[in-house]
Amino acid sequence: MGGYPKLPYNAQTKVIEFKSIKTFSNIDKKTIYDRTMEWLALTFGSLTSVLNYSNLDNGKIIVKGWFEVYYKIDVETFWTSKKEKANSVKCNFTYILQ
Repeated sequence: MGGYPKLPYNAQTKVIEFKSIKTFSNIDKKTIYDRTMEWLALTFGSLTSVLNYSNLDNGKIIVKGWFEVYYKIDVETFWTSKKEKANSVKCNFTYILQ
């Protein structure tokens, strides 16, 4: 509601794709892995419903879930009067952290 930001939409795959690469040369892999798992636990609560893959050896974590986006639409009622209605759509996401 209130407008949407421009999103990096891939017209071929029909998905919104964000990619960000961060390197931490002064922090070891285990510390980064542990801090990432802590952030995921704080962000999502129980990880059992969203964590799909986790491997310290290759440093890869995959998290999948969904959230709702709310927006307003105009609908026509039975007597052809227009009415504003709040609606929502379920958006799936996948985080691949490596």
